Amino acid sequence: MARVKLHAEPREVLGKEVKLLRSEGILPAHLYGKNVPSVALQVEKLAAHKVLATAGSSQLVDLTIKGEKKPRNVLIREVQKGLGGKLLHLDFFQVSMTEAITVPVPLELMGESPDLKLKNLTLDQMVWEVQVKCLPDRIPQKIDVDISSLVDAGQTVFGKDVLLGEGVTLTSNPEEVIARVRMVTVRLEEEVAKPAAEEVKAEGEAAPAVEGAKEEK
Repeated sequence: MARVKLHAEPREVLGKEVKLLRSEGILPAHLYGKNVPSVALQVEKLAAHKVLATAGSSQLVDLTIKGEKKPRNVLIREVQKGLGGKLLHLDFFQVSMTEAITVPVPLELMGESPDLKLKNLTLDQMVWEVQVKCLPDRIPQKIDVDISSLVDAGQTVFGKDVLLGEGVTLTSNPEEVIARVRMVTVRLEEEVAKPAAEEVKAEGEAAPAVEGAKEEK
């Protein structure tokens, strides 16, 4: 998969004045890393949205900073949003290509068996991502979880069952439940209790005549 690319410029506008940048379609950002001097940056907001949609927080980004010859290898480490999900700020973390890092990777269930519906069973996914450790250039875009063998109630996929690529190690709890098969519970509407029905009926009936009562004229 081709590396996602993003262009940035050094940022001189700081503090509350960054509101003006946002109004002009510019997003304030920050770059930091191990043994890396922190740098205030700014990127085009539209480009930032595209990178987030493609790379998320687990894929490497080639960040080219104006005035520098080589792009930096970074991950998007923090995304700040305001009301309505409005994008406010990005933090980039520069990585070393020779040092393993821990990142979250999304899971995708594959191959659900058609026998589940025939047996009145359903599959619940409990976890949507796991943490893995690997070199930056080995980060999986996603991890496929084969569920085609799950055909009976109670069958479960644990974290330790997930197949990872070479050089990729699971750091999440290996006993964490990823997906589980269970019976579909059909909730039947309760019948109206007979005493309640009789009570409603009684309310609609005329009261019995009292012996000795005078007839109204």
